[in-house]
Amino acid sequence: MVSLLVFGTLFLAIGIGLLFLQKSAEKFKKTGIHVTAKIHDVRKNWHRGKNSLSAYALFYTENNEEIITELDFASTGMKIGQEIPIVYDKDNPNKIKANTLESTVFNYAMSLLFFAVGLTIVILAVTEIVK
Repeated sequence: MVSLLVFGTLFLAIGIGLLFLQKSAEKFKKTGIHVTAKIHDVRKNWHRGKNSLSAYALFYTENNEEIITELDFASTGMKIGQEIPIVYDKDNPNKIKANTLESTVFNYAMSLLFFAVGLTIVILAVTEIVK
């Protein structure tokens, strides 16, 4: 049961960590430069037996510098040429965040999922230990 408690605590910590990362992203969105980018490329990756997606955005900075960099999330519905609102760091234009409802909801949902699973496991483990 102790290993289950540790496992649940790990999930709780991941959920809380993801929430702090999302809060940091929200702060970044308030201080960064808002522009519209276009999806430049969507790549399917195969690594260690798992598929994943990477999306790359093309946009222009305030100084009209062309930037192509990887987005912080990707979805199968993304199409090359599709416009997407992003936020970039004025001092480091390669640091960007998608500024979409989809990315925000996904990030909060993952945080909540890890937190809820972790809390459930911890409660079950503590209940068994107390018995």
